[in-house]
Amino acid sequence: MKQQKKISYDNKGEFDRLEKRTEMLIRKLFGDESHYIKELKNISYTPMIISSRTDWKPPFESGLKQFRNLIQVMLEDKKLSYNYLPPPEYPEHRQKKWWGYVVGLGVVISILGGIAEFSGCNLKDLFFGSGADDTFTVTVFVHGQKGIDDRILKNQGQVMLGLHGNEMACSVNEKGEATFKGIPMSFKGKRVPIRIDHPQPYRATRPDSLYLLKPSGAIYVEVALEGTNRLFGKVTDFDTKQWLDSVRVSIENVATYTDQYGWFELLIPENKQRKFQRVSFYKKGYKIVELDSIPVHTQKEVKPSLRKIK
Repeated sequence: MKQQKKISYDNKGEFDRLEKRTEMLIRKLFGDESHYIKELKNISYTPMIISSRTDWKPPFESGLKQFRNLIQVMLEDKKLSYNYLPPPEYPEHRQKKWWGYVVGLGVVISILGGIAEFSGCNLKDLFFGSGADDTFTVTVFVHGQKGIDDRILKNQGQVMLGLHGNEMACSVNEKGEATFKGIPMSFKGKRVPIRIDHPQPYRATRPDSLYLLKPSGAIYVEVALEGTNRLFGKVTDFDTKQWLDSVRVSIENVATYTDQYGWFELLIPENKQRKFQRVSFYKKGYKIVELDSIPVHTQKEVKPSLRKIK
């Protein structure tokens, strides 16, 4: 049978469809209650937990071994081997039976091909295993918008490497680097997504980019802190707790005013954006309030209260 579409390395939906198709083919060969269906579903090719220290080889090779054993049992069950020929004493039925076995063999090869495409191996790998040099290392350099030497996340957060719908995690070290070891060689030359996992909203500035994996290669990912372009909240009277309108809210020379409900929204120009801001609140007849180190990036509502001048 012809494989209709190559399984994408980061498309779990495609692999799910392949599994369903494989199950359907086994049902046709062995019936709806075949124990081969359960055995196929129980095979795993990836580690349960993935980190920068995860060794992909043992679980991957174990899954392939289980799969090879299952295919061999299925071949024996259907007597599909190169040494098998239908009994010669039934010439009238020999051609039909032979083509039935050919179709069965085609189904099994189709299953093999699908798993091979998903795993990034070839059919030879499935039956004979992969070589010794089956993993490689890649270093991701995380930097800010000032250039590749602007290492703004030293000892902060993790880099998440997208592999087959799974994510391989690696902590950013004191140099602002994340070194991934043990990447399966099947990903050599592939382009994969990368994202940043951080308690604060640091994000890659090009989130839709795919990065080329090369043995001992270097990848540079530019990141920026999101949510620093906007400050918002409500201002009230300290004594009456009523909303205050016409309060001037400012960061340096950038200002806005509260509406009749005390609400304000201050948009911060890019050249003045930063993680923490000093904000002033002023209304005639009230004492000026200055709040220092407001964490703008958390995008939480600011709720200052003004006291009247007595």
